[in-house]
Amino acid sequence: VNMSARLMCKANGGILIDDTTFKFLPARDQVSFLKLEPIKVKGRDEPLQVYSYIESGLKHSLAAASDEMDVPQYCRFPLKELLLIMVANTTVQGAQINHPQEEIEPTTFRSAISRMFRVKPTTPIENTLTVVLIEGKAGSGRTSVVTWLKNQATECNIQTCGVRLNKKDTSVEYGMFKKLFVQLMPKDLFLNNHVQRGYAQQLLRSAYPKADRSLGLAALQHLGITCFTDDAATIAGNALPGTSERKQFAWASENYQPEGSLQESMRHIFAHLLGAHPTLVIVEGLELADSASLALLLILGSQACLSAFVCTSLAEVADLALVQKKKSGLFHRKRSIVHVGRTVWGKEYREKVLALQNASLITLENYSP
Repeated sequence: VNMSARLMCKANGGILIDDTTFKFLPARDQVSFLKLEPIKVKGRDEPLQVYSYIESGLKHSLAAASDEMDVPQYCRFPLKELLLIMVANTTVQGAQINHPQEEIEPTTFRSAISRMFRVKPTTPIENTLTVVLIEGKAGSGRTSVVTWLKNQATECNIQTCGVRLNKKDTSVEYGMFKKLFVQLMPKDLFLNNHVQRGYAQQLLRSAYPKADRSLGLAALQHLGITCFTDDAATIAGNALPGTSERKQFAWASENYQPEGSLQESMRHIFAHLLGAHPTLVIVEGLELADSASLALLLILGSQACLSAFVCTSLAEVADLALVQKKKSGLFHRKRSIVHVGRTVWGKEYREKVLALQNASLITLENYSP
């Protein structure tokens, strides 16, 4: 049987090879073929396993290898280790969700005494939020690292969201977390008030299962949720039993001001969003973040959470032109050297964030001036 002719007819202008031919190919060429379902061919009683040639397959593998070369080894290893930990956390969390909860034994005098003398575990029970800071000068490859990390996270099926900050975000209160909120919530959040109200109610019920849900309104209002301005009582879950929808709307007013601290409300909402599912959060340009966002990141860094923040930041360098002027005698008195990008991040929060329990620093050194 002329198998090549049979496969040529089945290929419809493409290239098909059988299983025997595929096994003789080098590994570098096998990535260019896609395994298909077995097909029936004339002259054979059993279906034949075939492979289809993909023109972009080899190019994709070469591009992936190129991406690996763009990221230095001392940067790849800790990030890959982080991804493996997140995959393990996702698996463990899924097992805990599907595992039936144990029944709580009634408290008796004997059980209380036994719990008092029970040996406590020496390992930490909770894992705090992981924060990885990637610093580098302009052109050091921070964007390449982020691109590579996103591809790796996608291959590992890790939930990922990312934002890129700009100079305008420095003056926007919680600007970084406003962008993250849109990424963490469903894509149709701002479709209309009805859809938004449903998501907001669900979020408040989950974040405040046993507390007053109106405590979360301060954060939602600041994050752009506007549906509760028309129906504050309903979204907060505080509507009285038996009240009509018209009376519930009467509770609201245009001057409604939610109670509670904005920072505490933001902390509670984002602790829930990041704790609901292990999420890899990538922030590019952390040096451009506002003070409120950095303070919230610092607070979340001490919370129990299986998610992780990977942030890139521009390393601060001295203004060489100013140094030369100073040496030439243009300044009559001593002045401190001005630093490029000397923002609130470098002045106040960088050292505090790096002092967190699960914080680490990666400095990119492949810089060519």
